[in-house]
Amino acid sequence: MKAKILIIILAVMLVLSFVSAVLAARGNNNAGRHESVRRVRVLIGFRDAPGPNEQALVNSHGGIVRHRYRFVPVIAASIPETAIQRLRGNRNVRIVEPDIKVYAVDAELDNSWGVKHIGSGNVHDGGNEGAGVKVAIIDSGIDYHHPDLDANYKGGWDFVNNDNDPMDDNGHGTHCAGIIAAEDDDSGAVGVAPEAGLYALKVLDSSGGGYYSDVIEALQWAVVNGIQVTSNSYGSSGDPGVLVKQAFDEAEAAGIINVCAAGNNGNRRGTRDNVIYPARYKSCIAVAATNQGDSRASWSSTGPDIEISAPGINVYSTYINGGYATMSGTSMACPHVSGVVALMIYAGVGDIRGTLASTAIDLGVTGKDNLYGYGLVDAEKAAGVPVEPQPQAPIANAGADQTVSDSDGDEYETITLDGSGSIDPDGSIVEYSWSEDGTILGTGRNITHDFDLGVHEVILEVTDNDGLTDIDGVVITVNENLPPIADAGSDQSVCVDKAVTFDGSGSFDPDGSIDSYEWDFGDGTPKGTGQTITHAYLATGTYIVTLTVTDNGSSVDTDTLTVTVTEQPTLSPIYVADITVVVRATHRNARATADVFIVDGSGNPVSGAIVTAEWTFEGYYLSETSGITNSMGEAVLSSPRVRARSGVFTIKITDVVKSGWTYVYEDDDWASISFH
Repeated sequence: MKAKILIIILAVMLVLSFVSAVLAARGNNNAGRHESVRRVRVLIGFRDAPGPNEQALVNSHGGIVRHRYRFVPVIAASIPETAIQRLRGNRNVRIVEPDIKVYAVDAELDNSWGVKHIGSGNVHDGGNEGAGVKVAIIDSGIDYHHPDLDANYKGGWDFVNNDNDPMDDNGHGTHCAGIIAAEDDDSGAVGVAPEAGLYALKVLDSSGGGYYSDVIEALQWAVVNGIQVTSNSYGSSGDPGVLVKQAFDEAEAAGIINVCAAGNNGNRRGTRDNVIYPARYKSCIAVAATNQGDSRASWSSTGPDIEISAPGINVYSTYINGGYATMSGTSMACPHVSGVVALMIYAGVGDIRGTLASTAIDLGVTGKDNLYGYGLVDAEKAAGVPVEPQPQAPIANAGADQTVSDSDGDEYETITLDGSGSIDPDGSIVEYSWSEDGTILGTGRNITHDFDLGVHEVILEVTDNDGLTDIDGVVITVNENLPPIADAGSDQSVCVDKAVTFDGSGSFDPDGSIDSYEWDFGDGTPKGTGQTITHAYLATGTYIVTLTVTDNGSSVDTDTLTVTVTEQPTLSPIYVADITVVVRATHRNARATADVFIVDGSGNPVSGAIVTAEWTFEGYYLSETSGITNSMGEAVLSSPRVRARSGVFTIKITDVVKSGWTYVYEDDDWASISFH
């Protein structure tokens, strides 16, 4: 694997370019008006949790929202540089910071030794392998098919590609995962906590780079999914700002232990404060790297934020494609401590950070120092004697309360009781017992029982394989069946032989559902069924239509409406009296215009009629056009322009429409004109 080195210059350049863009926008609002818009990735902190209004604010400034977080009031977005200052001036915006890149912090490759060196094997021999502790590797993903990791892999998310397949395409995350929890199977490598649950939160791409916006989203995922430890072997020299710090602080407040690589920015003399972010945060444990002689690696970062040290040179662990590799860096030291924290959680240690400090093997000057922190992590002392887990009682779940109606009028209803939501955290449930007022109704996870009208309080008692019990209650209410309410709709008027639609969708059943709709049309024809139906009347008159609805309890209700049927209206005939066509032509283009005259049966002009026609040129269809007749019965219709010096335009009337009138088509309702 190609070694990856934290590139300080790139992070600094990103921050400087962000600041210079803001200053440039502040000094000249018209600058770059004629240049392409340069976009930058930012984190926008709001005073309240961002919702649709805040997202709309970002969009209104030309921004593209990448993510809206729930556990910190932040939106990650890509915005034009010129929008930064305007967003900062909004009263709802607290801060705008660059979304800078993070990188995996590796140094070199060699050999493996760290797990044994910190005493993890002795803890394993005592029965503590961190079983069930949830550890999230925020990195480049995990090769979850690896034979040394597959049993411990529990899931995760790919925030780089936004899907649920966090497969490692770099190798860094898989190597860190193996240091934490490679299986104890007498082959390959073994992790510090070989039975811990591994969760892959992929924020680094195939090149080992990523963005803090994805880190914030990974922390949010960790909080929501009950992660207990995050292992963070990445970082940046540049300060990502208060919003990223707030995300780590919120994760710590939710009970997560954040373990972070201190960085590989140190020098041989061990001078200067060069710990990277996020390890600098108080909500993170900054881990330095040591060699087999318990000396600080020459490149391991130093400073007052160093909290503890761990093996970080020539560490042998799992790698992508089912392989193994040796790697060096504080990236490797970090998961050693993450694994120890998992052992401590399993052992029931309350004060994780205090115990790590008090049990560490002091290195360097006496006491905490800038090179080693409190010293080398000691898994055996920190995890102590494993706590024998006490049997946990089961948790009964009798299901949701149920309210039903007597469906058939027999004054009782058969109800299914479902206890499948009951669980036993450390075993299995062996008995389910359902009772009401001390009377056993039945046994089994699911039972059916006939409940009379009224309210019934049913108790479910479950017993697990350790003999421990728990109870839960459910309320069953059986009501008398309420009749449905029929709604046939409004009265209607229709012409003979014209279909009328009847709509009973306004009908409802207050305590159940309507099973059937029956329509009596009032004209002696067979009845119809269905919520919506159509019917045509063959004679004029007034008809009473009756809708009968029946609910699922066999109760019925009716409603009526009146239909008034009249004769079909008599329409007056309308004709095309004349078509006059003229052509206006230049040496390149020609266009035809037609004056169409519409009259009634007596030859009188008809105004307000819509005349529709189609134009052709030399037999080829041009377009459809329409116009409205004036008081003289005249409508003017024009053709599209054609590029031609001669030819024949033809117009054909296709329809004439006016309320109360009917168009009588005649064979000569067309006209042509040629031009040269």
